[in-house]
Amino acid sequence: MNRGDGATGRTSLQIEMLGPFRVGKGSRELVDRELGSRKGRLLLKLLVAERGHLVATDRIVDELWPGGPPAQPAANIAVLVSRLRSVLGPDLIQGGRPGYVFRPGPT
Repeated sequence: MNRGDGATGRTSLQIEMLGPFRVGKGSRELVDRELGSRKGRLLLKLLVAERGHLVATDRIVDELWPGGPPAQPAANIAVLVSRLRSVLGPDLIQGGRPGYVFRPGPT
């Protein structure tokens, strides 16, 4: 999946889901630590797999914490989303407490 338009000054984003999970921004591949924690990367994978569709917070909780959620799962998810937005751009992941959606825009 590619996102970006050199004519508008946006940095392109490439996400590879088949084979090893890889995220590239511009001409550079982002390393795992840039994408955040293991749970942050898992959240990104989930949202990209369901791109364009709202992923309910309850489903995200079930995927990220199969052994049981933390005390404040919605707040934890909001922090993970905030970190992803800071790396990938503020408009790619939309939503809030009911759920989140990955909207890559034109490809």
